[in-house]
Amino acid sequence: MNLLELFDEQLVHFDFEAESSDELLEKMVDHLEKRNLVKDTYRQAVIEREHKFPTGLPTKVMSIAIPHTDVVHVNQSCISITRLKKAVPFREMGNANTEVEVNLVFMLALNGSQDHLKVIQKLISLFSMEDVMKDLQKASSKKELLDTVFQAIHEMEII
Repeated sequence: MNLLELFDEQLVHFDFEAESSDELLEKMVDHLEKRNLVKDTYRQAVIEREHKFPTGLPTKVMSIAIPHTDVVHVNQSCISITRLKKAVPFREMGNANTEVEVNLVFMLALNGSQDHLKVIQKLISLFSMEDVMKDLQKASSKKELLDTVFQAIHEMEII
């Protein structure tokens, strides 16, 4: 799977506002549903999965969340990115008793059963690069945010 093909500038949201992780997920799913990228079951499935298996991931620069759910809820594979105006609490991946203040969300909608683990591993590699995270944090537009992701993927040769 070519990671770059999963991104689309129309699925990048900049300075987004939400009061909670659930509200944020709802708003992000709205955009995916409007483009018929996910089935009507995706909304409930992604929220339920986030409650059971949190995806908040702290990094040295800022915290990220990687919400996703099963392939049966997806029509077409994509990744939606949202950078928040104000951080929203998500429970931490691997430590559900801890909350992290998430600034950036990469919502995965993947319809290939083998794709989830590979894509998550590639994204976590990207998130471990402090310079990339700083560039994502200071990006001033959707295009700059997406260009930063594309450049990092090319440099890492993780396509």
